[in-house]
Amino acid sequence: AGRAIALVGHSWGGASAYKLAQKSGLPVKLLATLDPVSIFPLGLRNKPRNVRRWVNVSLDYNLADLRDSSNLTALIGRPWGKSARADSSYDFIATWPGAALPGHAWCYEMFNFYVRPELEGVR
Repeated sequence: AGRAIALVGHSWGGASAYKLAQKSGLPVKLLATLDPVSIFPLGLRNKPRNVRRWVNVSLDYNLADLRDSSNLTALIGRPWGKSARADSSYDFIATWPGAALPGHAWCYEMFNFYVRPELEGVR
């Protein structure tokens, strides 16, 4: 009890993790939203006051392969996009070092490449 938690969510789960952090008031040491989608786009959402660090990873759907069904589904679900108010906001396609074009379903890579290194700073 009283210990800070980490919340990680991908796609609709990213929006749910944000909402849980925002509404619960629990101390959150890290909120990671991995290409979150919801009917309400991110826009200028503020970082919840109870969140120590917020990392947001998004895809630029202007560059994404829309033949990939996960990308098309996410686009229909209304991706949040980049967040100027997150502590770190990464564009997955623009910063991915691999040769393959990444997509919405690549949540394992999003977590390991962007979120895992940030965990060290919030212990």
